[in-house]
Amino acid sequence: MENNLIEICNEKIFYKNNTYKFSLESLRGIKLGKKRKVVILGEDLYTKKIKLNKRVKVKEEEIQNVIERAFGSSEDFLFHYEFSRRKGELIIYAVKGGMKIRELCQGAASIKVEPIQIYFFNKFRKKVREKKWETLFSYKDSYYYISCNEKFISRSFVDNNLSRFIEKYLELEREENLKTYIEEEISKEFPEGYNSFIIKEFGEVLNAKKVYK
Repeated sequence: MENNLIEICNEKIFYKNNTYKFSLESLRGIKLGKKRKVVILGEDLYTKKIKLNKRVKVKEEEIQNVIERAFGSSEDFLFHYEFSRRKGELIIYAVKGGMKIRELCQGAASIKVEPIQIYFFNKFRKKVREKKWETLFSYKDSYYYISCNEKFISRSFVDNNLSRFIEKYLELEREENLKTYIEEEISKEFPEGYNSFIIKEFGEVLNAKKVYK
């Protein structure tokens, strides 16, 4: 299945160990499988939490109206939402890339799309015991931060510059005693005194041959 994995990052396509410029001409020259898994890289994942009446069943049309009010009607946004009935909360995730995905749908029998942040969260949370945690990792020249609250991503950002990425992290207002799982190479760039990190090797989590299924 990994042969049908397509990664897109800005104006690049990564497919079968090759890198292409994202264009209609390039897509016509690439023989893509009918069943496709597309992973969006290098884009911010926007998260919005909205309180709803947990006693009332929420209709799909109402959710779509909530999404449009929160994010507008841009055709380039892709959305995913989850509803926590226990808390009466609607969690909306949004990421840019919709226009490119439409082009990648051409000739596909099925297509699954996932931002790298959601993929990483779904895989890595099985390895931690805490309900709240955060992680800093890198993948293909970009650095990612995600903060997690139980079964949802509460905050995230991405940057392709490590110094700027660390500056953003240091400016965050964080909960005390929040467990931080971090890639070793990233941890080395932090100022002295930041020694409470849990160093992790994320190679297995980010191995395309194992995880993009």
